[in-house]
Amino acid sequence: MFNHSDGHIVKKPLGFFAASALGLSAVLVTTIFSATGIALYGLRVVDKKTGNLIELVQEAARTIPELREALPPALADAIEDVRAPEYRDSLRVSAGLSAAAEPRGWRNATIEIENKGSRTISLLSMRIVGLDQDGAPTQERQVWAATPLQIDGDWRGPLLPQETRRLVVRGFSDKNVSRIVPEITEVRVWDGPIQNASAM
Repeated sequence: MFNHSDGHIVKKPLGFFAASALGLSAVLVTTIFSATGIALYGLRVVDKKTGNLIELVQEAARTIPELREALPPALADAIEDVRAPEYRDSLRVSAGLSAAAEPRGWRNATIEIENKGSRTISLLSMRIVGLDQDGAPTQERQVWAATPLQIDGDWRGPLLPQETRRLVVRGFSDKNVSRIVPEITEVRVWDGPIQNASAM
């Protein structure tokens, strides 16, 4: 009644790509479950510790003066500044393009900032916009004309009262830019203690 065959069952081993796909799937599933568990645990901790976080921020605010005193003088002075958008009236800014283009067709913008006021500018950020012949903007660059500290690169240092800073901004297309317009985006002035020259 029953037909018994002596045929053998052959298990074919998985190929390289099939084994790789199976292993990758296992890793992804494990990662998803682990990330979900960590996220849920993190939300639970944040929910319980919100009061402690607020206390931590308040404590940090109370210790800021002590931290400033512990900093080196150059760094402590650098963070003694305030935002002063009204001080832009004490600045005279001019911009222009280099007369000749470089061999690849690029021209440099030259920016001149004169600090005509009595405050030291600790931070001055600007947008340099290139306009075409119709006055439409075609290119723009962001530059730091003044920074709290002078470091190699784009950190040019503070701009002292009655001083003039000149800088070069490269990379304006000779074909698309016929005029440069500077735009001041942030002004911060040093607000540290002013020492009397006779006391020095």
